Amino acid sequence: MGWRSSFASLCFVGVFSVAAFAQDMPLSQVLRDGEDWQLVSEGHTFTEGPAVDREGNVYFTDVRESKIFRVGADGKVELFADNTANTNGLMFGPDGLLYGCRNRDRQIVAYRPDGSFRVVAEGVDSNDLAVSSAGGIYFTDPPNRQVW
Repeated sequence: MGWRSSFASLCFVGVFSVAAFAQDMPLSQVLRDGEDWQLVSEGHTFTEGPAVDREGNVYFTDVRESKIFRVGADGKVELFADNTANTNGLMFGPDGLLYGCRNRDRQIVAYRPDGSFRVVAEGVDSNDLAVSSAGGIYFTDPPNRQVW
């Protein structure tokens, strides 16, 4: 084996070692020094889909209650949207809109800053989604065991 093959093998092992290490990172390395996990909100039925906007606000959904909440940078929790048709799988797109999977209505929607929404896709059995930097939407379809 030449030096180039050896070097390539070493780089390959190095890259995958870093990836494996990152997956096994202790939770303590995620927290700030001297801080512990803090309860942000409680009393919900089935929380899911945390997503963070550009300002650092955290959004999450209570699927069974059909509500989306916003946690401000000040820690204050407020209702962002109600009657969300069991929305889960939240993620912000490059346009700053909050995308979500409205399960009961079989839709993917884009929530505006005021909590209203526009339908992006209909007739889909979506659970979670990802929005690319170009605005492309990918979603999981558990009933059909597919990713679109």
